[in-house]
Amino acid sequence: MLAFLLNLLAGAAAIAAVLLSCVMLFIGLSNESARDGGRLLATLMFGLPLGVSLLVAYALGLQRGSFDWVAGQSGQASGLRWAVVLLVVLAVWVVNTLCVAAGSPAAHELPRALAVLSPWFWALTTPALLAGALLGLWPAWFAGLPPWAWRGPLVAVAGLAVLAGTAALVQMAIESAQNAAAREAQAVIDHAASRAKEVEELRQLDPEKDLGRLLVASAAARPPEWREVALQKIAMLAQPTQALTETLRGPWPDHAMTYLADNDPPDPAALAEPLREGILHQAAELRIAVRDAHTLRPDDYLFDVWRILGSADRLAPHGVDYRPAVRAVRAAFDEPRRQPVDFEARRVLDRWLKAHE
Repeated sequence: MLAFLLNLLAGAAAIAAVLLSCVMLFIGLSNESARDGGRLLATLMFGLPLGVSLLVAYALGLQRGSFDWVAGQSGQASGLRWAVVLLVVLAVWVVNTLCVAAGSPAAHELPRALAVLSPWFWALTTPALLAGALLGLWPAWFAGLPPWAWRGPLVAVAGLAVLAGTAALVQMAIESAQNAAAREAQAVIDHAASRAKEVEELRQLDPEKDLGRLLVASAAARPPEWREVALQKIAMLAQPTQALTETLRGPWPDHAMTYLADNDPPDPAALAEPLREGILHQAAELRIAVRDAHTLRPDDYLFDVWRILGSADRLAPHGVDYRPAVRAVRAAFDEPRRQPVDFEARRVLDRWLKAHE
């Protein structure tokens, strides 16, 4: 019963391999361009089942002992023989499929090792793969031929295909490394150009009209050249303390806190009380955001908290107790939400409040 099923499977694999090989030869002869997708789609549509039928046929041939001449005759070589034959068949099928898919119209788009073979190599590999499968299934058909008459051509075609495929892989690896290096170099150039453009834009800002952007650019986390220009511009304010006070009491106190967290203002004592008001304003904004935002992550608003605490630490020596305002910020993170979030900012605020008890 098992022998009957194996013979039935062998017949089905052989018929499929013959029919699909004829289709692949027809696609290879076509002059249709691969760019419109039709040639590639047809190659994949028929090439994939061809690969399956060939692997089944060669596996049955190995089971029948038709390829015992590969990897020696010893019993220990059986596993190696199976691996070598099936891997070589797979490699030749891949090269064959690529050559058929590209053909002459798009051969230049393949790696050079395959581009040379693409216009004609499929005409050798397709019949060779089919002949090897039929040889494996019914070796008696070739009994009248000397072994070298069919083994030599099969080995030559397989060797050339494997060599071309290996060369193509090496070329692709080299080009990939070169492209990665080029992208990295271009990224460095683009980054430098972007930073230079930002510096030039900062130089063109009016300290009175564009104070918010300058305050944000003065943070220690910003590139040094940005920060240098921003601090120079802020120093040009006619009344810097008044401008910072108005910012702390306005709708965007976080801009002033960005500056205060990393820089010493000209009159810190005059800004101590406005900072407390700004922190309370931020607490109210955070309360609304925590309550109403649809999706939040544990690290959300962490930078806002660092900015608030950094500003408070810088101006704390000037007579204002910031603990009540910071507690208001901490309470904002306890606002009820439909999806609770374990904010990291809570722990940062708790540590600050404990340290300042």
